[in-house]
Amino acid sequence: MEASVVNRTIVRYVKAFSSLTDEECDALLGGVRERRLNPNEILFRQGDPGDAMMIVHHGSLSVRVRRPDGLDAEVAVVQGGEVLGEMCVVDPAPRSATVVALAPTMVCELSRDEVARLREAAPSVYAAVMGAVIRDITRRFRDVDARVSELLGAKPPSRPPPARSAPPEPAAPTGAVRRFLDRLRGLS
Repeated sequence: MEASVVNRTIVRYVKAFSSLTDEECDALLGGVRERRLNPNEILFRQGDPGDAMMIVHHGSLSVRVRRPDGLDAEVAVVQGGEVLGEMCVVDPAPRSATVVALAPTMVCELSRDEVARLREAAPSVYAAVMGAVIRDITRRFRDVDARVSELLGAKPPSRPPPARSAPPEPAAPTGAVRRFLDRLRGLS
């Protein structure tokens, strides 16, 4: 993709890339492939090989996970300036969700091979990409923790509880919690 002031600005909407210099933005943009999607067009399907992460330039995407009953459940909506599919940079496992355009959308696709190339060619850009990946994965884990706590009716602790001599016996999950945990297992 050709580097431009507009594209640099879009890249900088991603918090992890906000401090990149023009040259670093250009190094990142030089390795991306532009993909345009129409409404209802699928970016990738759950189970597809994960080989690239995306930076959403503009538009919106629905992230959907297959439920045990075979229907899809929307678990997130991703907008311009957000990163998507970044797990494949650290884990070549199949895609954990199906992603569908909700509106005309453009994404900047950055392949796993291109990220590896950045490690040597532009280490500061590679560090920014990996920082974005790590922050997003961490945010997702926190979101899941909060959801589980909410389903269990507990408020998530603000700090670790004091050590106990013996851990308490876990309560048997209720039907709603069991379905939620089954859905989480399907995301891995």
